[in-house]
Amino acid sequence: MQARETIHIAIELIDRYYLENSQKLSLNDYKAGFMHPRKVILHQLVFILIASKLNECDDNITVMNHLIQYIQCQLERKLVKDKSLVPSFDQVVECERAILNHFGWNLNFVLPINFVRLHLAQGVLFSYELKPYKDKLPQEDYNLLK
Repeated sequence: MQARETIHIAIELIDRYYLENSQKLSLNDYKAGFMHPRKVILHQLVFILIASKLNECDDNITVMNHLIQYIQCQLERKLVKDKSLVPSFDQVVECERAILNHFGWNLNFVLPINFVRLHLAQGVLFSYELKPYKDKLPQEDYNLLK
């Protein structure tokens, strides 16, 4: 369950980061600076790392070297020979620092899952109200909402 929330946090952060930067830059600068495959891979890796640090228990925090190895394996499976797409340790650290500076080191965003938890805790949604959705939701999501 927690890993699923980590992915939601990473996606929310990536959306906010790209949206804010797309509004600041011209289209050509945005494409050149943010849409290059090397940058996209680096940003994905860093946002998963940041979300993991925010959400996971200490024993489950993603290790940077494991993420880099995962990217290498995925690129090899797709028969991509360009090794420059795999970020180095220093690139990941520098990108993480730049992203955190962009957000002013404030990553306290309200996510949709926070509203669901709030409504469940306040009794707005009761477990018996979720039963009609049991077949429509993936089992993991249904268990999260129970």
